[in-house]
Amino acid sequence: MNEDNKDINEEFENSDNSLNNQSDDEITSQPSEAKSADDQIALKVFKYFKEFIFCVAFLILAWMSFWVIVVLSILSFIVRVVDSGQLSELNEFSRRLSLYLKECLLFSTGNNDQKPFPFEKFPD
Repeated sequence: MNEDNKDINEEFENSDNSLNNQSDDEITSQPSEAKSADDQIALKVFKYFKEFIFCVAFLILAWMSFWVIVVLSILSFIVRVVDSGQLSELNEFSRRLSLYLKECLLFSTGNNDQKPFPFEKFPD
């Protein structure tokens, strides 16, 4: 009895490891004979759900970036009034953050397939 359980556990672990070593695209690109229709539907639903989660997450990051840019703009105005000059580092960071906001919005609206930072490097 214990040997049967041991064999079943080994088979389960081997099949589980083979699935963990494959990406979503590799699993979905397997021949349809290897997967049932329910599996194909489940994989598509999971793929769309994952894309939706990323979309919402990057929209939240874009919203937060927008408010940081607003605060930096006000701070930049205050520095310009008081010091009659502006910090170049502040300008550079504001420019880069604006580019990041653009990347987040492009990804969330489906106009770009590349995920922005933290999956890619922060814009230069």
